[in-house]
Amino acid sequence: MAINSKKLIKGIYYPPGDKSISHRSLILTGQAVGQSEISNLLEGEDVMNTLLVMRDLGARIIKKNGKYIVFGLPPGALFQPKKQLDFGNSGTGIRLLAGLISSNNIKATLKGDKSLSKRPMRRVTDHLKRIGASIELKKDSFPPIKIKAASISGSVCGYFVKSISSAVICKFAADDDDDGDSVDLSTVTNVSFGTASQPG
Repeated sequence: MAINSKKLIKGIYYPPGDKSISHRSLILTGQAVGQSEISNLLEGEDVMNTLLVMRDLGARIIKKNGKYIVFGLPPGALFQPKKQLDFGNSGTGIRLLAGLISSNNIKATLKGDKSLSKRPMRRVTDHLKRIGASIELKKDSFPPIKIKAASISGSVCGYFVKSISSAVICKFAADDDDDGDSVDLSTVTNVSFGTASQPG
């Protein structure tokens, strides 16, 4: 848009929130004990589906004065969901939460709309099977994803959950058009929350 004016234009521009960062912010604050505040969350359908799923998993999330306040849970303390977790058309959301759920002592079924149900999930679920999670996919490739989490002893649970959650968010759950930006976003987001994620 061209602006033809000889007068000085001053002001503050607030760009819209980023979808990938918004997903990760909700998930990470949902696993941070205490109260977190998210500004400029992108309020698109995909991100809102992730928000609703985090609520189903026990995080308390409210909107106040244009910001989202998240009361998180300790690592490994996600609630057993009472219904299937619906991600709509969000491939990012379903992949990120598949990793988190696999490191908590719960069972869950993750589903999406007709389009998401045609998108392959093996690049994430194969890694989750290696850590001991039981995974079932439609036609061994597509959602819904039925997850029974890995069995982890209490003494190592907290450390394990933090590590695997960061690793999955960083490495295995990039967007479908992954060109490296999703991994970079995850790494930066994790570092801002005080967790280390090393892509490899």
